[in-house]
Amino acid sequence: MTGRAVIAGILVAMLVGRAFGGEKAIEFVDIRKAMKEMTSVQWEEYTKNLQGKTITWTGWVEDVKKTFTGKYKCLVDMDPPTDQMSVYDVTFRLSESEAKGLKKDDKIRFKGTIKTVVRALESLAIDLDFAAILSTKE
Repeated sequence: MTGRAVIAGILVAMLVGRAFGGEKAIEFVDIRKAMKEMTSVQWEEYTKNLQGKTITWTGWVEDVKKTFTGKYKCLVDMDPPTDQMSVYDVTFRLSESEAKGLKKDDKIRFKGTIKTVVRALESLAIDLDFAAILSTKE
């Protein structure tokens, strides 16, 4: 399948889902695939459509940091810790108690609303609003 066919398929699926009231869940792997196959112009349009969408994903805690404003931010790698060349892909704010309870490489299931999606070289940087950790496994 050509890159254009894949892009067209993604866009059609989004439109059909909206038309019938049942949007397909947004999966991280689909965003990563689109990033690799789309031109910059296509990517810009695609990411505009992702903003404000709610996701539920599973990833691994890369780090938890305290920001300069005193808030806490979780950095999540969507690839397992066994993938040596991976970096964090998703960030979201969390409470101090949640921040102190997480450990590096904890597997977490989380939900949030996509605020921004940025392509940085061959990596993604997705920031979430209204995020919540649904479950944690060590």
